[in-house]
Amino acid sequence: MISEKQMHTAIVIKATGSCYTLHDLASKATVEARLRGKLRLSGSRSTSPVVVGDIVDYEPEVLTGDQASTVSADDASNKNEIQSNETASETTVGEDRSIASAQLSSDKAETEALGSGAPAAPATRMTGTIVALHPRRNYIIRRASNLSKESHIIAANIDRAFLVVSLVYPTTNNEFIDRFLVTAEAYHIPVTILLNKSDLYNTPELEQQRDAFIATYTHAGYDVIEMAAARGDMLQFWAGRDFGDGSSRSGRACGLEVGVSVGEGLDPLRKLLRGNVNLLSGNSGVGKSTLIRAIDPTLDVRVGEVSDVHHKGKHTTTFSEMYPLEDGGWLIDTPGIKGFGLIDLEGAEIARYFPELFHLAPQCAYYNCTHTHEPGCAVKQALERGEVSPSRYESYLKLLEDDEKYRR
Repeated sequence: MISEKQMHTAIVIKATGSCYTLHDLASKATVEARLRGKLRLSGSRSTSPVVVGDIVDYEPEVLTGDQASTVSADDASNKNEIQSNETASETTVGEDRSIASAQLSSDKAETEALGSGAPAAPATRMTGTIVALHPRRNYIIRRASNLSKESHIIAANIDRAFLVVSLVYPTTNNEFIDRFLVTAEAYHIPVTILLNKSDLYNTPELEQQRDAFIATYTHAGYDVIEMAAARGDMLQFWAGRDFGDGSSRSGRACGLEVGVSVGEGLDPLRKLLRGNVNLLSGNSGVGKSTLIRAIDPTLDVRVGEVSDVHHKGKHTTTFSEMYPLEDGGWLIDTPGIKGFGLIDLEGAEIARYFPELFHLAPQCAYYNCTHTHEPGCAVKQALERGEVSPSRYESYLKLLEDDEKYRR
Protein backbone atom coordinates (compact mmCIF):
# COMPACT_ATOMS: atom_id res chain seq x y z
CA MET A 1 0.00 0.00 0.00
CA ILE A 2 1.37 3.41 -1.02
CA SER A 3 0.33 6.21 1.28
CA GLU A 4 0.17 9.75 -0.06
CA LYS A 5 0.10 12.36 2.68
CA GLN A 6 -0.97 15.33 0.57
CA MET A 7 -4.55 16.46 1.09
CA HIS A 8 -7.15 16.06 -1.68
CA THR A 9 -10.60 17.65 -1.92
CA ALA A 10 -13.69 15.72 -3.02
CA ILE A 11 -17.47 15.75 -2.94
CA VAL A 12 -19.37 12.92 -1.25
CA ILE A 13 -21.53 11.13 -3.82
CA LYS A 14 -22.70 8.25 -1.63
CA ALA A 15 -22.98 7.96 2.15
CA THR A 16 -23.79 4.48 3.38
CA GLY A 17 -23.40 4.07 7.10
CA SER A 18 -19.66 4.14 7.83
CA CYS A 19 -18.59 3.98 4.17
CA TYR A 20 -18.42 6.87 1.71
CA THR A 21 -17.87 7.19 -2.01
CA LEU A 22 -16.09 10.37 -3.07
CA HIS A 23 -15.61 12.16 -6.39
CA ASP A 24 -12.19 13.84 -6.44
CA LEU A 25 -12.65 17.41 -7.68
CA ALA A 26 -9.22 17.54 -9.33
CA SER A 27 -8.65 14.07 -10.82
CA LYS A 28 -12.37 13.12 -11.21
CA ALA A 29 -11.44 9.74 -9.71
CA THR A 30 -13.88 7.75 -7.59
CA VAL A 31 -12.57 7.09 -4.09
CA GLU A 32 -13.88 4.74 -1.39
CA ALA A 33 -13.32 6.33 2.00
CA ARG A 34 -13.95 6.10 5.71
CA LEU A 35 -13.94 8.73 8.46
CA ARG A 36 -10.99 9.44 10.67
CA GLY A 37 -12.01 8.61 14.24
CA LYS A 38 -11.50 12.10 15.64
CA LEU A 39 -13.71 13.59 12.95
CA ARG A 40 -16.41 11.03 13.68
CA LEU A 41 -16.53 12.03 17.36
CA SER A 42 -15.87 15.76 17.05
CA GLY A 43 -18.79 17.68 18.56
CA SER A 44 -21.45 15.26 17.38
CA ARG A 45 -23.36 12.22 18.55
CA SER A 46 -24.14 11.47 14.92
CA THR A 47 -23.66 8.02 13.45
CA SER A 48 -23.09 9.74 10.10
CA PRO A 49 -21.76 13.29 10.35
CA VAL A 50 -20.88 13.37 6.63
CA VAL A 51 -23.67 13.35 4.02
CA VAL A 52 -24.09 13.32 0.26
CA GLY A 53 -23.11 16.68 -1.21
CA ASP A 54 -20.55 17.47 1.48
CA ILE A 55 -17.18 18.83 0.39
CA VAL A 56 -14.41 17.03 2.30
CA ASP A 57 -10.64 16.80 2.50
CA TYR A 58 -9.17 13.31 2.46
CA GLU A 59 -5.81 11.58 2.58
CA PRO A 60 -5.64 9.17 -0.36
CA GLU A 61 -4.14 5.72 -0.58
CA VAL A 62 -3.52 3.77 -3.76
CA LEU A 63 -4.34 0.05 -3.74
CA THR A 64 -3.00 -2.30 -6.37
CA GLY A 65 -3.28 -6.02 -7.11
CA ASP A 66 -4.44 -8.22 -4.24
CA GLN A 67 -5.03 -5.19 -2.01
CA ALA A 68 -7.67 -3.82 -4.38
CA SER A 69 -9.35 -7.23 -4.54
CA THR A 70 -9.46 -7.38 -0.75
CA VAL A 71 -11.10 -3.96 -0.51
CA SER A 72 -13.68 -4.97 -3.13
CA ALA A 73 -14.58 -8.03 -1.10
CA ASP A 74 -14.88 -5.92 2.05
CA ASP A 75 -17.17 -3.46 0.24
CA ALA A 76 -19.44 -6.29 -0.88
CA SER A 77 -19.72 -7.64 2.65
CA ASN A 78 -20.74 -4.20 3.92
CA LYS A 79 -23.75 -3.76 1.60
CA ASN A 80 -26.28 -5.42 3.89
CA GLU A 81 -25.08 -3.37 6.86
CA ILE A 82 -25.21 -0.21 4.74
CA GLN A 83 -28.83 -0.62 3.64
CA SER A 84 -30.12 -1.49 7.10
CA ASN A 85 -28.33 1.38 8.84
CA GLU A 86 -28.80 4.22 6.38
CA THR A 87 -32.16 5.42 7.68
CA ALA A 88 -30.64 5.69 11.16
CA SER A 89 -28.11 8.29 9.98
CA GLU A 90 -28.76 11.21 12.31
CA THR A 91 -27.00 14.36 13.36
CA THR A 92 -27.26 16.32 16.58
CA VAL A 93 -29.42 19.44 16.67
CA GLY A 94 -27.44 22.65 16.80
CA GLU A 95 -25.75 23.12 13.41
CA ASP A 96 -26.04 26.87 13.05
CA ARG A 97 -28.41 27.78 10.20
CA SER A 98 -26.97 31.29 10.07
CA ILE A 99 -23.55 29.85 9.23
CA ALA A 100 -25.12 27.82 6.43
CA SER A 101 -26.76 30.96 5.04
CA ALA A 102 -23.50 32.91 5.16
CA GLN A 103 -21.77 30.21 3.13
CA LEU A 104 -24.31 30.33 0.26
CA SER A 105 -21.98 32.06 -2.17
CA SER A 106 -18.52 31.38 -0.75
CA ASP A 107 -18.51 27.61 -1.31
CA LYS A 108 -20.32 27.63 -4.66
CA ALA A 109 -17.01 27.64 -6.57
CA GLU A 110 -16.10 24.24 -5.13
CA THR A 111 -19.19 22.51 -6.51
CA GLU A 112 -18.78 24.28 -9.85
CA ALA A 113 -15.46 22.46 -10.12
CA LEU A 114 -17.45 19.27 -10.63
CA GLY A 115 -17.79 20.05 -14.35
CA SER A 116 -19.74 17.43 -16.24
CA GLY A 117 -19.60 15.15 -13.23
CA ALA A 118 -18.59 12.05 -15.21
CA PRO A 119 -16.14 10.10 -13.03
CA ALA A 120 -12.84 9.06 -14.53
CA ALA A 121 -11.80 5.40 -14.67
CA PRO A 122 -8.45 5.23 -12.83
CA ALA A 123 -6.06 2.37 -13.51
CA THR A 124 -5.81 1.63 -9.79
CA ARG A 125 -8.42 1.52 -7.08
CA MET A 126 -8.38 4.56 -4.80
CA THR A 127 -9.22 4.56 -1.12
CA GLY A 128 -8.77 7.22 1.49
CA THR A 129 -9.56 8.65 4.89
CA ILE A 130 -11.79 11.69 5.32
CA VAL A 131 -10.01 14.10 7.66
CA ALA A 132 -11.95 17.38 7.34
CA LEU A 133 -15.42 18.62 6.44
CA HIS A 134 -15.83 21.98 4.66
CA PRO A 135 -18.54 24.37 5.91
CA ARG A 136 -21.92 23.63 4.35
CA ARG A 137 -23.54 26.47 2.41
CA ASN A 138 -26.97 24.85 2.97
CA TYR A 139 -28.65 21.53 3.63
CA ILE A 140 -32.01 19.79 3.90
CA ILE A 141 -32.64 18.61 7.45
CA ARG A 142 -35.55 16.91 9.19
CA ARG A 143 -36.38 15.75 12.68
CA ALA A 144 -35.65 12.06 13.22
CA SER A 145 -38.83 10.03 13.53
CA ASN A 146 -37.79 8.17 16.65
CA LEU A 147 -35.96 10.81 18.69
CA SER A 148 -37.41 14.29 18.92
CA LYS A 149 -34.06 15.84 19.85
CA GLU A 150 -32.18 14.23 16.99
CA SER A 151 -32.15 15.16 13.32
CA HIS A 152 -31.20 13.72 9.98
CA ILE A 153 -29.44 15.77 7.30
CA ILE A 154 -30.55 14.39 3.94
CA ALA A 155 -28.02 16.17 1.70
CA ALA A 156 -25.88 19.31 1.64
CA ASN A 157 -24.64 22.03 -0.73
CA ILE A 158 -27.72 21.94 -2.96
CA ASP A 159 -28.32 24.34 -5.84
CA ARG A 160 -31.97 23.40 -6.40
CA ALA A 161 -34.41 20.92 -4.86
CA PHE A 162 -37.16 19.14 -6.77
CA LEU A 163 -40.04 17.85 -4.68
CA VAL A 164 -41.89 15.06 -6.50
CA VAL A 165 -45.55 14.78 -5.50
CA SER A 166 -48.63 12.92 -6.68
CA LEU A 167 -52.37 13.36 -6.18
CA VAL A 168 -53.09 9.65 -6.63
CA TYR A 169 -51.52 6.28 -5.95
CA PRO A 170 -50.06 7.46 -3.57
CA THR A 171 -51.42 10.85 -2.53
CA THR A 172 -48.84 13.30 -1.19
CA ASN A 173 -50.08 15.04 1.94
CA ASN A 174 -50.11 18.87 1.75
CA GLU A 175 -48.64 19.16 5.22
CA PHE A 176 -45.63 17.08 4.15
CA ILE A 177 -45.15 19.36 1.13
CA ASP A 178 -45.34 22.50 3.25
CA ARG A 179 -42.88 21.19 5.83
CA PHE A 180 -40.36 20.41 3.10
CA LEU A 181 -40.84 23.86 1.55
CA VAL A 182 -40.38 25.62 4.91
CA THR A 183 -37.09 23.79 5.50
CA ALA A 184 -35.85 24.67 2.01
CA GLU A 185 -36.83 28.33 2.52
CA ALA A 186 -34.98 28.42 5.84
CA TYR A 187 -31.75 27.28 4.21
CA HIS A 188 -32.16 29.30 1.00
CA ILE A 189 -32.69 26.35 -1.33
CA PRO A 190 -34.97 27.09 -4.31
CA VAL A 191 -37.63 24.41 -4.85
CA THR A 192 -39.50 23.33 -7.96
CA ILE A 193 -42.53 21.10 -7.40
CA LEU A 194 -42.87 18.20 -9.84
CA LEU A 195 -46.53 17.14 -10.02
CA ASN A 196 -46.10 13.62 -11.34
CA LYS A 197 -48.57 11.05 -12.71
CA SER A 198 -50.64 13.74 -14.42
CA ASP A 199 -51.60 11.23 -17.08
CA LEU A 200 -53.74 9.54 -14.39
CA TYR A 201 -55.77 12.67 -13.57
CA ASN A 202 -58.49 11.68 -16.00
CA THR A 203 -61.70 12.37 -14.08
CA PRO A 204 -63.42 15.73 -13.42
CA GLU A 205 -62.73 15.36 -9.70
CA LEU A 206 -59.01 14.71 -10.19
CA GLU A 207 -58.73 17.50 -12.74
CA GLN A 208 -60.28 19.86 -10.18
CA GLN A 209 -57.82 18.68 -7.52
CA ARG A 210 -54.93 19.21 -9.93
CA ASP A 211 -56.03 22.75 -10.79
CA ALA A 212 -56.50 23.62 -7.10
CA PHE A 213 -53.06 22.22 -6.24
CA ILE A 214 -51.34 24.23 -8.98
CA ALA A 215 -53.19 27.41 -7.95
CA THR A 216 -52.22 26.94 -4.28
CA TYR A 217 -48.50 26.53 -4.82
CA THR A 218 -47.96 28.94 -7.69
CA HIS A 219 -49.75 31.59 -5.58
CA ALA A 220 -47.28 30.76 -2.80
CA GLY A 221 -44.41 31.49 -5.19
CA TYR A 222 -43.37 28.02 -6.34
CA ASP A 223 -42.98 26.79 -9.89
CA VAL A 224 -44.97 23.64 -10.63
CA ILE A 225 -44.06 21.28 -13.46
CA GLU A 226 -46.88 18.94 -14.41
CA MET A 227 -45.46 15.72 -15.78
CA ALA A 228 -45.84 12.02 -16.51
CA ALA A 229 -42.45 10.47 -15.69
CA ALA A 230 -43.49 6.98 -16.80
CA ARG A 231 -44.09 8.36 -20.31
CA GLY A 232 -41.06 10.64 -20.20
CA ASP A 233 -43.19 13.75 -20.75
CA MET A 234 -43.19 17.18 -19.18
CA LEU A 235 -46.78 18.30 -19.77
CA GLN A 236 -46.89 21.86 -18.46
CA PHE A 237 -44.78 24.45 -16.67
CA TRP A 238 -46.61 26.78 -14.27
CA ALA A 239 -44.64 29.80 -13.04
CA GLY A 240 -44.75 30.70 -9.36
CA ARG A 241 -45.89 34.12 -8.22
CA ASP A 242 -43.14 36.76 -8.16
CA PHE A 243 -42.99 38.51 -4.78
CA GLY A 244 -40.25 40.87 -5.93
CA ASP A 245 -37.96 39.71 -3.14
CA GLY A 246 -35.03 38.85 -5.40
CA SER A 247 -35.28 35.14 -4.62
CA SER A 248 -34.22 32.47 -7.13
CA ARG A 249 -37.31 30.44 -6.31
CA SER A 250 -38.56 30.47 -9.91
CA GLY A 251 -37.21 28.44 -12.84
CA ARG A 252 -38.03 31.27 -15.21
CA ALA A 253 -34.52 32.56 -14.68
CA CYS A 254 -33.31 29.33 -16.33
CA GLY A 255 -35.25 29.98 -19.51
CA LEU A 256 -38.27 27.75 -18.98
CA GLU A 257 -41.38 28.97 -20.75
CA VAL A 258 -44.90 28.92 -19.36
CA GLY A 259 -47.23 26.60 -21.26
CA VAL A 260 -44.94 23.84 -22.52
CA SER A 261 -47.08 21.74 -24.83
CA VAL A 262 -48.08 18.12 -24.27
CA GLY A 263 -45.48 15.64 -25.52
CA GLU A 264 -42.58 18.05 -25.15
CA GLY A 265 -40.46 15.40 -23.45
CA LEU A 266 -38.05 16.16 -20.61
CA ASP A 267 -35.59 18.46 -22.38
CA PRO A 268 -36.89 21.59 -20.58
CA LEU A 269 -36.38 19.84 -17.24
CA ARG A 270 -32.90 18.69 -18.26
CA LYS A 271 -32.09 22.32 -19.00
CA LEU A 272 -33.08 23.28 -15.47
CA LEU A 273 -30.88 20.51 -14.04
CA ARG A 274 -27.83 21.32 -16.15
CA GLY A 275 -24.72 22.42 -14.29
CA ASN A 276 -26.31 22.24 -10.82
CA VAL A 277 -26.29 19.95 -7.81
CA ASN A 278 -29.97 18.97 -7.74
CA LEU A 279 -31.86 17.17 -4.98
CA LEU A 280 -34.83 14.92 -5.79
CA SER A 281 -37.10 14.17 -2.84
CA GLY A 282 -40.59 12.94 -2.03
CA ASN A 283 -42.63 10.09 -0.56
CA SER A 284 -42.06 6.51 -1.67
CA GLY A 285 -44.02 5.62 -4.78
CA VAL A 286 -44.35 9.10 -6.30
CA GLY A 287 -41.99 8.22 -9.16
CA LYS A 288 -38.55 9.59 -8.22
CA SER A 289 -36.60 6.63 -9.55
CA THR A 290 -38.76 6.44 -12.68
CA LEU A 291 -38.08 10.11 -13.31
CA ILE A 292 -34.31 9.70 -12.92
CA ARG A 293 -34.27 6.90 -15.47
CA ALA A 294 -36.37 9.01 -17.83
CA ILE A 295 -33.99 11.95 -17.46
CA ASP A 296 -30.90 9.80 -18.07
CA PRO A 297 -31.55 6.18 -19.17
CA THR A 298 -27.85 5.31 -18.70
CA LEU A 299 -28.16 5.56 -14.91
CA ASP A 300 -28.57 2.30 -13.00
CA VAL A 301 -31.54 3.17 -10.78
CA ARG A 302 -33.92 0.57 -9.38
CA VAL A 303 -37.66 1.20 -9.90
CA GLY A 304 -40.29 -0.26 -7.58
CA GLU A 305 -44.06 -0.55 -7.57
CA VAL A 306 -46.83 0.90 -5.44
CA SER A 307 -48.52 -1.53 -3.05
CA ASP A 308 -51.93 -2.73 -4.25
CA VAL A 309 -53.07 -3.07 -0.63
CA HIS A 310 -52.48 0.35 0.93
CA HIS A 311 -51.52 2.32 -2.21
CA LYS A 312 -48.19 3.44 -0.78
CA GLY A 313 -44.77 3.18 -2.32
CA LYS A 314 -42.23 0.51 -1.50
CA HIS A 315 -38.69 1.67 -0.74
CA THR A 316 -36.39 1.13 -3.72
CA THR A 317 -33.81 3.76 -2.74
CA THR A 318 -32.32 2.88 0.66
CA PHE A 319 -29.66 5.57 0.88
CA SER A 320 -28.93 8.93 -0.75
CA GLU A 321 -26.73 8.82 -3.83
CA MET A 322 -25.52 11.48 -6.25
CA TYR A 323 -25.55 10.63 -9.97
CA PRO A 324 -23.64 12.47 -12.72
CA LEU A 325 -25.86 13.68 -15.56
CA GLU A 326 -24.90 13.37 -19.22
CA ASP A 327 -25.67 17.03 -19.88
CA GLY A 328 -23.64 18.19 -16.88
CA GLY A 329 -24.54 18.56 -13.25
CA TRP A 330 -25.56 16.07 -10.60
CA LEU A 331 -28.80 14.60 -9.33
CA ILE A 332 -29.18 13.39 -5.74
CA ASP A 333 -31.69 10.58 -5.32
CA THR A 334 -33.01 10.24 -1.77
CA PRO A 335 -34.92 7.49 0.04
CA GLY A 336 -38.69 7.91 0.19
CA ILE A 337 -39.63 10.01 3.21
CA LYS A 338 -42.83 9.30 5.16
CA GLY A 339 -42.75 12.32 7.46
CA PHE A 340 -40.89 15.59 7.67
CA GLY A 341 -40.50 16.96 11.17
CA LEU A 342 -38.97 20.44 11.35
CA ILE A 343 -36.00 21.15 13.55
CA ASP A 344 -33.90 24.15 14.58
CA LEU A 345 -36.67 26.67 13.79
CA GLU A 346 -38.14 29.13 16.29
CA GLY A 347 -41.92 29.52 16.32
CA ALA A 348 -41.65 33.27 15.79
CA GLU A 349 -39.76 32.83 12.53
CA ILE A 350 -41.88 30.11 10.89
CA ALA A 351 -44.17 32.60 9.12
CA ARG A 352 -41.24 34.13 7.23
CA TYR A 353 -40.75 30.78 5.46
CA PHE A 354 -44.27 30.88 4.03
CA PRO A 355 -43.61 33.43 1.23
CA GLU A 356 -47.24 34.48 0.86
CA LEU A 357 -47.56 35.09 4.63
CA PHE A 358 -44.25 36.89 4.87
CA HIS A 359 -45.33 39.15 2.01
CA LEU A 360 -48.46 40.19 3.98
CA ALA A 361 -46.81 40.54 7.42
CA PRO A 362 -45.77 44.22 7.05
CA GLN A 363 -49.46 45.11 6.68
CA CYS A 364 -50.37 43.64 10.08
CA ALA A 365 -51.29 46.06 12.89
CA TYR A 366 -48.61 44.56 15.18
CA TYR A 367 -44.99 44.06 14.12
CA ASN A 368 -44.79 40.79 16.11
CA CYS A 369 -48.12 39.42 14.88
CA THR A 370 -48.30 35.62 15.00
CA HIS A 371 -51.23 35.56 12.52
CA THR A 372 -53.33 33.52 14.92
CA HIS A 373 -55.51 35.79 17.10
CA GLU A 374 -54.32 39.39 16.82
CA PRO A 375 -56.70 42.15 15.64
CA GLY A 376 -55.74 43.85 12.40
CA CYS A 377 -53.89 40.76 11.10
CA ALA A 378 -53.40 41.13 7.33
CA VAL A 379 -52.86 37.38 6.94
CA LYS A 380 -56.20 36.47 8.53
CA GLN A 381 -57.96 39.15 6.51
CA ALA A 382 -56.45 37.75 3.31
CA LEU A 383 -57.52 34.26 4.41
CA GLU A 384 -61.11 35.45 4.79
CA ARG A 385 -60.98 37.00 1.31
CA GLY A 386 -59.74 33.73 -0.18
CA GLU A 387 -56.30 35.18 -0.98
CA VAL A 388 -54.43 32.73 1.25
CA SER A 389 -54.82 28.98 0.85
CA PRO A 390 -56.65 27.39 3.82
CA SER A 391 -54.44 24.27 3.57
CA ARG A 392 -51.26 26.36 3.68
CA TYR A 393 -52.55 28.36 6.67
CA GLU A 394 -53.49 25.12 8.44
CA SER A 395 -49.96 23.79 7.86
CA TYR A 396 -48.60 26.99 9.40
CA LEU A 397 -50.75 26.54 12.52
CA LYS A 398 -49.65 22.89 12.90
CA LEU A 399 -46.00 23.93 12.71
CA LEU A 400 -46.60 26.43 15.50
CA GLU A 401 -48.18 23.64 17.56
CA ASP A 402 -45.15 21.43 16.90
CA ASP A 403 -42.83 24.16 18.10
CA GLU A 404 -44.74 24.42 21.39
CA LYS A 405 -44.84 20.62 21.80
CA TYR A 406 -41.08 20.13 21.45
CA ARG A 407 -40.36 22.97 23.88
CA ARG A 408 -42.37 21.45 26.75
